[in-house]
Amino acid sequence: MEKYVCKICNKEIKKSSRGRQPRICSAECRRKRNLQWARKRYASSNLEQHINQKRKKWKNKISLEYCLNLYKTSKGYCHWCGVETILCGVNDRDGTFEDCGPYNPDVFSFDAVIASAGHIYGNLVISCFLCNNMKNAMPLSMWLVLLTFLKTKGPAILDLKKYLFLNKNGLLKPQNNGRKIREPWLQLKRGSPKYYEEYGACFKTFRKIFKNQKGLDGIFNFFPLIYFKPDNYFNISCDAIDASLDKEEKHRPDNIQIIPVFLQFAKNILSNKQIIKEFKKRGFRTDYADCKVILPEKYKSESWLEDKMQTGGRKSCFGRKISTETRAKMSMALKGKAASNRKKVNMIDPKTNEIIKSFDSQQDAASYVKGSIASISQYLNKKQGKIYRGYKWQKGKAAPQRKKVNMIDPKTNEIIKSFDSQQDAANYVQCTNSCISNYLNKKQGKIFKNYKWQYANLKIESRIK
Repeated sequence: MEKYVCKICNKEIKKSSRGRQPRICSAECRRKRNLQWARKRYASSNLEQHINQKRKKWKNKISLEYCLNLYKTSKGYCHWCGVETILCGVNDRDGTFEDCGPYNPDVFSFDAVIASAGHIYGNLVISCFLCNNMKNAMPLSMWLVLLTFLKTKGPAILDLKKYLFLNKNGLLKPQNNGRKIREPWLQLKRGSPKYYEEYGACFKTFRKIFKNQKGLDGIFNFFPLIYFKPDNYFNISCDAIDASLDKEEKHRPDNIQIIPVFLQFAKNILSNKQIIKEFKKRGFRTDYADCKVILPEKYKSESWLEDKMQTGGRKSCFGRKISTETRAKMSMALKGKAASNRKKVNMIDPKTNEIIKSFDSQQDAASYVKGSIASISQYLNKKQGKIYRGYKWQKGKAAPQRKKVNMIDPKTNEIIKSFDSQQDAANYVQCTNSCISNYLNKKQGKIFKNYKWQYANLKIESRIK
């Protein structure tokens, strides 16, 4: 008896009683076949338009013919995982085409083999969106190591011992070429700041999740939570378990898991179950029971991240852990004290040229007059006018001493009244400050307003003959 096989699921089916050769075993397989036909019709009519949209984003000009030949050569299959790519999403009910949405792992795209070279001739391959996202700007050698490990069936080893890592001081081992650390727990505050207003809340939450996951990723429970160089794609990153939440709710403490950067790029807005399903679809392994990872030598004992997770915070210069109480006392002791390198600023009355108020810094002066630090700085450096907010501004020089003024009887040469400043004397006799100053400095006559005037630090006999 002749056997017939379904063209969709490859199951054996019986011959129809009508005498025709059956091709599809069920209504579900018939629906899948119709969708395949719909995709082929769409690809033949809209492929050029789809490619042109991608070519517009490239810096280098690549011809349409080259891209079409590349697509036809690959037959629309991903170069990295072999999955069949699509041009857009398809409605399962009626076969009509819809928008792919924010992230569809099977969407067709062009990927640059060497990311640093960009989209140029000879450097392009057809890739699904998931592989393209997961590879991102990863160096080709690193990507091939990861891809080979994911495709290997049976026992496998992920060898990471050649990569440099940060030591306890935040320097690269074995090359100390400067400190540049992107602390991964700060992502939490940038995403949902209202949950991490307390000092150190980001680090405490991150450390708690790190310990709960036992130093392994939150999806497959295999990839180690490590930190190498700042641009390494095996570094850890904070990921939202449910990405459908609002932006301010995504990074709340009960919705966070720690995974490697490459895995976060691949997951995007998918759930954990969906990313595992996509890995199985591409032939990537999801069971790592017989696999192991080789880390660099002395990573556990000398790495920056491991030291942070074990000690739980900063250390003093003597190597002792600083408690929260000690840190609070240090903070209170420093309050109200200006740093030694902060420049003082004087606010001066433009009429009398007397110092009204002194500030420890430009920030204090700007907040007092409700202005900006940049404006205060420009007026101090004389880049703009002399007066800002109704006052003159001067860098922190020693305040000039206010000279006392005596009002003297011209007949008896006796002091009638003393004033703390020229301004007080001018206000008393109802005149301007400049008039008093002219008589004090002998620029005009001796008597003004029926009185003689003299600085208090001079002897009367030296001024009055």
